[in-house]
Amino acid sequence: GPYRFVRHPMYLGIVAFHAGATLALESLLLLVVTLVYVVPFTLMRIAAEEKVLREGFGEKWSAYAARVPALVPFGR
Repeated sequence: GPYRFVRHPMYLGIVAFHAGATLALESLLLLVVTLVYVVPFTLMRIAAEEKVLREGFGEKWSAYAARVPALVPFGR
């Protein structure tokens, strides 16, 4: 499934949706909202979720996280 490419495919989809909508609508306002709100809060949410997962799954999560990028597929 998608979790072999990225650890957070849902968040990748959210960012991709907003980036695509910004391009499709040619909206400067949506670009600002995406860069100022969507991306930072998505990254904050990922950090919080990663902490919970690391605490819950320990070494298995650490090994998985070392192999699979968090948000950008093929980013390693």
